[in-house]
Amino acid sequence: INNVEGDLTPFIISAAHCAGSKKTFDIPNYDLDTWIFGFHYEKPRCSSGDYATLQEKSVVGAEMKSFLPVVGYSDGLLLEIKQEIPLDYRVYYSGWDATPTTWQRGASIHHPAGDAAKISIFDGGVKIRRWNIDEGGEDDHLALNFIKGNTEGGSSGSPLFNADGDQVGTLTGGLT
Repeated sequence: INNVEGDLTPFIISAAHCAGSKKTFDIPNYDLDTWIFGFHYEKPRCSSGDYATLQEKSVVGAEMKSFLPVVGYSDGLLLEIKQEIPLDYRVYYSGWDATPTTWQRGASIHHPAGDAAKISIFDGGVKIRRWNIDEGGEDDHLALNFIKGNTEGGSSGSPLFNADGDQVGTLTGGLT
């Protein structure tokens, strides 16, 4: 994700629970130094029989910048990759929109069950609410239904984009 400066600082935004904890960030720096971030994990078509492209482009190591646990908060994780991402990786830095608007149309690009990238579309019925009874803060999650595609385990932390292509949130999970 890009920042307000637009200087291509290599930020990764995800869900806090993807770091393995719903309450605290307890991953030591020496473990974060070994995290691998791969790019362009895709298939030529949506067919489950197609082979994914090789994950040839990757970088290693990150620093935690912000952690908002799912318990009582919005389930956010912001990391900064420690090395510069080479320009020939052709990485897309998404813009974002933090206005308090419930965007009614948009999409998610995600990796269900760790598979190659998929796109799911939502259109209408978006509300701001608590994620579920026991987790999440008050009115800090977008509730929506996909009209095309779906998400599953492994999709958490993926970006939710509005119809203008700006990131408006990240996926926490499905129905509770």
